[in-house]
Amino acid sequence: MFIAFDIPIFDILIYAIKNNAFLDIIKYIIEKTPYTELNYGVKEHHKSFKIPLFEAIAKNNFKIADLLIEKGADLNYEYYRSWCKVDDIWDYVFRYCGRTDQDTELDYYHYVNADVFNYLREFDCLNNENYKYLEKKGLSLEISYNQYLDDKRKEIEEREKRRIDLINKYFTPRK
Repeated sequence: MFIAFDIPIFDILIYAIKNNAFLDIIKYIIEKTPYTELNYGVKEHHKSFKIPLFEAIAKNNFKIADLLIEKGADLNYEYYRSWCKVDDIWDYVFRYCGRTDQDTELDYYHYVNADVFNYLREFDCLNNENYKYLEKKGLSLEISYNQYLDDKRKEIEEREKRRIDLINKYFTPRK
């Protein structure tokens, strides 16, 4: 992995996983490039980051996930980094993986703290297949997949209700 501070960087392993490279290509990249650690994350831009193992699971590419685990990637890895300064505590970048703190100068800073489950929820990639994969690997998840679907459904309904309320509030026809 190549280190850069707060600058989006290109990572060949993550690029290959995102673009559905064959397992042999992933093996080649791991063996022939200077990857000494597979538990890392890369900032792609201000609203996105990628973690190799989590991305393979998000894409339901479990053969690649198994290879990464075999080579040292950890399902219990938690990606943590300072992300950006925000103007208000209510400005957030990430819903499941984010945390906003106030420093001594009353500035707000947003941090990313992502485990595999929150990563999948953050990027809307949690599905029955990868949920079962994680269960088979012995990962204890905080809610059942059906509960997750119910929560997601409620979230969509609440968002739709807020949208309709805003439309009614600001765009009601005058008589």
